[in-house]
Amino acid sequence: MGTIVIKPSDAYDVFKLKKLRREDEEELEALNKTPQQSLLRGFIFSDECFSVWHENEIIGMFGVSSFNLPKGFCTVWFLGNDECTKHPVSFVKEGKKYINKWLKKYDLIMNAVYEKNKTHIAWLKAVGVSFSSSVIINNHKFIQFYKVKEHLNNV
Repeated sequence: MGTIVIKPSDAYDVFKLKKLRREDEEELEALNKTPQQSLLRGFIFSDECFSVWHENEIIGMFGVSSFNLPKGFCTVWFLGNDECTKHPVSFVKEGKKYINKWLKKYDLIMNAVYEKNKTHIAWLKAVGVSFSSSVIINNHKFIQFYKVKEHLNNV
């Protein structure tokens, strides 16, 4: 089975990631985006962007972006193929590591997940984010999620 390896992304990685998970493709369809558009946008607008490798093949990309957000706020994103689901423990462990790392730099991590994307919702729960209200985007329901820097939790 091997282990996953995470490396900083380069622009070519956008075109190396093939056939996203069905749930990821459905979420992108709800947003009226193609996988390539979303990966390229993620790469360009992320403060940090990483590629997840398994056996010399990219299986996912993720990043964090503060583009067009108030100071201290950021969004996180992840897109991957079916190989990702074969490494749940590694993804939860690495996810927590990156979220904790980003919470040293940002006060609030946030985004929204397509309500039908059960894979991402389960992962988000496992890495300890909180869920808030739903929003409608292109007539599809998305659930907002967030994680707040510890020193702000007591305010």
